[in-house]
Order: sequence, then C-alpha cells, then structure tokens
Amino acid sequence: MTANLLTGHAIAQAILADVRTAAVHFAGRFGRAPSLALLAMGDKIGARAYTARLQALADQAGVALHVVRLAPDSGDAEVAAALAALDEDAATDAILPLLPFGPHIRPTLLAELLTPEKDIDGLSAAQFGRWRAGLEARTACAPQAAMALAASVVGDFKGRMVTVVGASRALGLPLALMLLRAEATVTIAHAATQDLVAACQTAEILFVAAGRAGLIGAAHVKPGAVVIDLGVHEIADPASGAGVVRIVGDVDAPAIAAIARAVSAAPDGVGPITSAIALENTVRAAFTRLGEQR
Repeated sequence: MTANLLTGHAIAQAILADVRTAAVHFAGRFGRAPSLALLAMGDKIGARAYTARLQALADQAGVALHVVRLAPDSGDAEVAAALAALDEDAATDAILPLLPFGPHIRPTLLAELLTPEKDIDGLSAAQFGRWRAGLEARTACAPQAAMALAASVVGDFKGRMVTVVGASRALGLPLALMLLRAEATVTIAHAATQDLVAACQTAEILFVAAGRAGLIGAAHVKPGAVVIDLGVHEIADPASGAGVVRIVGDVDAPAIAAIARAVSAAPDGVGPITSAIALENTVRAAFTRLGEQR
C-alpha cells in the first residue's frame, strides 16, 4: 500500500469561486473590495510562504490583502497597538493574526484584544464563546480546512474513531470540538500524554497539530488510517545547499507512506483550504460590518 498524498487545491478553488462572486457583489454595493489585514511577527520562510499563498488567492478572489509585519522581538504592547490601529481603520474589514507569535507574547492577548467583528479565525473570546455556546460565530480556519480535507476521503465523521494530537487554543482544541459536533469519537493527545503511540493507534483518522516536526512516524499510525498534518516547520536542508531550509509538517510522511491510506501534503494539504476559508470569512465579516448578511 502506498498512501495517497492529499492536496487541498481543488477544495480551495471551489470555495474561492463562491468568494469571488460575493466579493464582486460587495465591491458593486460599497465601491471597494473586502479588506483583510494579516498581522505577522517576523519574516520566517514559513510565514513568507503562507503570505505569498494568501496574497495569490486573495487576488483571485477579489479581496484586498494588507500585511502588517511586526519585528520578531515585539512584545505585548506592540501587538496591542497594531490591533488597536487595525480596529480603528474603517477600511479594514477583517484581521488575521498569523500564528504562532513568539512565546514571549501573553497567550490570552488575542482573545482579550482582538475585535470580534473583525475576527475571522475564532480567536477572540466573544467569537469562541458564541461558538462554544452553539450560537452563530466565525470559527478557526485551519481546523475547518483539516476536516474538509479529511472528509474528501472518508465522508461522514459520525461514529469514526479519531485522534487529535495537540490541544492548542488555535488548532487542536477547536478541531476536537468540531469533530465532537460531527459525532466522531475523539481522543485528544497532548504534551502530557504518556503513551502517544497507543493514543494514535486507535484512530481511523489522525489529525496532527502538535507543533513538533516529524513527531508522528510509522509506529503511531494504524494501517489504513487517514492522516491530516497541520504542522508547518522550517528545517535545514543541507542536501540543497548551505543555509537552505525547507518546510515540513508534524508527520514524517515518507515513514508512514506504506502504512496510511492517505496523508496530507505539508504545506499544500490543509494550507490552501485554510487560506480560502480565511478569505470566505473576510467577505462575510465585511458584509456584516456594513450592515448586510452574506
């Protein structure tokens, strides 16, 4: 068996077709394109790759993208000031923090300060709280993307055995909750899990958002499982030249290629769908801000 390598380009393009129609309608109604501000800290290759992809898809969709880049040593005060400026900018419809920020940034800062009306990734306390209460809300883009990619292979999640590796506020936790709502049977593994192999081996579908490059190998994967990798890391690639780095995920894809039914590409699996959903949420936020529903 050789695992099918999953990319998200086709799903992303299907979403973008609808976004483009909505963006054209918005521009005709309000005289400008829907506007998204991407708030990034530093300029690592992973951030540059994500920004370039988002820019290309935004151009396709008719969404105006503005990148606000903070220095890598920026602290809470600088992040707060950038959020305040974007909140006050009437031409900015949506704000997307490009996570992770540095470990020196207070973990609750975005939940406390991100304006709910411009939050398109479910990071603000208001949006996350509404969603947890079962009310209409915008939710995390990458978990939605991961589920869409998995569903393209497995269909319905109802009753399926699923493991989520990682419990972060931005990825693992909302993903686990989404899967529970889809009636999957969910195991959540995290940094304190004592037997990660055992937690993963039960899974028909394994989602990995642990933040450690190559964490998941052959021993973790049940034969025939579908593995969705949400990790994005930069590692040295000396075979390609001194100082060259490449992007990998949390999963050692070559190691599981003969075991898994399918594994997502990193970063071309979940990544394109995440960007498309972010643009979809941007247009919805733009209409809502100006008093219309989409």
